[in-house]
Amino acid sequence: MIIPYLIPGQEEENADFLVKSNVAIRVNDIKKINEVIDYLIENPKVIKQMKNNMRKLASTYSLENIIGLADKLIYEYRCKWGKTQEK
Repeated sequence: MIIPYLIPGQEEENADFLVKSNVAIRVNDIKKINEVIDYLIENPKVIKQMKNNMRKLASTYSLENIIGLADKLIYEYRCKWGKTQEK
């Protein structure tokens, strides 16, 4: 994934997360995007590693895991504060 543009704020944080997770490359100067593409073409191992990292990231943040985390947090909240399920 190459990130050439983003909206400051939340999108910037998302881009930073993806770059730190080694699944994306951020291009701050659009004039250098060709250099980044050339680099990736010349280094297929980098693309392969990014793909592997994306698979790992996708499994960590899968829908099932997110729902499981939400359920866990709701359960912990109810146990801590004595809330019962509303009907």
